[in-house]
Amino acid sequence: MSSGALFAALWILAFCGLRDAFPSGASPKACVQMVPGHVSGEGNPIIPQESASPYSIVADGSEYNPGGMVRVTITADPTTATFQGFLLQARAIGRTDPVGTFLAGSDGASKLITCNATGDAVTHTAATEKQSGMSFMWQAPTAGVGDIKFLLTVAQDHDVFWVRMESNTLTASAPVTALSIPLLVILLVVTMATAQD
Repeated sequence: MSSGALFAALWILAFCGLRDAFPSGASPKACVQMVPGHVSGEGNPIIPQESASPYSIVADGSEYNPGGMVRVTITADPTTATFQGFLLQARAIGRTDPVGTFLAGSDGASKLITCNATGDAVTHTAATEKQSGMSFMWQAPTAGVGDIKFLLTVAQDHDVFWVRMESNTLTASAPVTALSIPLLVILLVVTMATAQD
């Protein structure tokens, strides 16, 4: 093989590698800004979409229990039912570091990554089409961290993506404490006494 042909082959491989930036999932380098880092064929960064996203992230309920589980679902409007890539995290309101951990999915379409702690973010495993309704289980930290939202970056394809879309807000529920147990006992006794009358 001539040196010119070898150079051309290496250039094509490098070009393809840059063009398909992260087909096997987001890099931990994307954890803070949640921007994929995709580049065009000319080597220029591709800018996130500023239009309204056809995708959203929805968390079940309006509160979470410290140490408890929450289901989180990626949805798409019916005209844009599929997507190729994503990065999902939970964050305390006003913070940039992820909180809690995700459980590994069994579908093979997602994997856990480590931003600050093992499994505190989840991403795709391949740039194949994924369907609206993809769900994940998130485990809250054992100590409350205040109100949280889930943040989602989703790539419709290599060149079209939206970043840091927010879910509904979840509030930390009040834990049962040693002070509240006597009140629960009193309420139980009063309820039982009233039921017997």
